[in-house]
Amino acid sequence: MQVAWLDISLRLAGGAYLLWIGIKIWRGAANPVQIANDMPTHQGSSRRAFVRALLVQLANPKTAIFYASMFAAMLPASPPFWMLIVLPPLLFCIELVWYAIVAFAFSSRKPRSAYLHSKQWIDRAAGAGVGALGVKLLIEGMRAAR
Repeated sequence: MQVAWLDISLRLAGGAYLLWIGIKIWRGAANPVQIANDMPTHQGSSRRAFVRALLVQLANPKTAIFYASMFAAMLPASPPFWMLIVLPPLLFCIELVWYAIVAFAFSSRKPRSAYLHSKQWIDRAAGAGVGALGVKLLIEGMRAAR
């Protein structure tokens, strides 16, 4: 309550960011994806690949901005302490599992073909969902500003 202006600013900025991302996903839905069938294989350990991917993800400011926007949209105004402790490791696990599933799925021909066949609708649904969260956050920010 002491920095209400900051909360309102973060909600408006986060909402605008999510809406912008949603629009970009929607607009890019019709763009074809070029996938080479004979991708070169890279030699190296699984651990090295994991560490490299982790560092790329941690260094990506879009990830932090995206999660901050999502937290502002989804978390209660005063989350309980346990939630603040549980969320970071939980998000790490969710990200780890998600990217592992994506990597394994898209390295196989059938799941990759299924996605490419439905890409436009999947991307539009994702864009609409992210955009809707952005609009929700913008509305909440404007209401709080009054």
